[in-house]
Amino acid sequence: MQDGIDTIVSPYISRLEQFRLLEKNIPFGAKAGTRNSRYRVVDPYFHFWLKFVDPLESRTLAEANRWGVLIEKTLGSLSTYLGRALENWYREECLSSGEWIEAGAWWDKRGENEIDLVAMSIDRKTILFGEAKLNPEKFNAVKLAMKVEHFFSQHPELRGAAVRQCGLFPEGMGTSLSQLPPE
Repeated sequence: MQDGIDTIVSPYISRLEQFRLLEKNIPFGAKAGTRNSRYRVVDPYFHFWLKFVDPLESRTLAEANRWGVLIEKTLGSLSTYLGRALENWYREECLSSGEWIEAGAWWDKRGENEIDLVAMSIDRKTILFGEAKLNPEKFNAVKLAMKVEHFFSQHPELRGAAVRQCGLFPEGMGTSLSQLPPE
């Protein structure tokens, strides 16, 4: 309650979902009713606007003609923004390729282990695990393997599938995911 006004946000969230501006995501393999969900802004333009243009600090810096500080702040956040965009691009590419029946991100309840891309092949015999990195040198195959092991500890029913693990980089965006070299 704020200033004596009780606000229920669920109708507003539902409306944003209807307009396809907001989307509720659940971890790959989770049941639909899970409470371990996250919302994300779907529209890339709107997401950019909310991240870089609209925040009070950005508007204040622009009004004060402090362009150097604003540019520095924007550049500091840009790699995170572009990394998320790369993750989303690979997930969408999986689903549109016709090779994968399901694709999404996965995270545990604590948020300590996250995998950018988990995709199930159409025949349900192969699971692809991928980590998106703007800089290929920052990809750590051992760390991904540990996250995959944690994924299987939470989803033992999927252990029988063949596993592919790979790094997902901007340079590989024109390559089919089934052709990406495993790491």
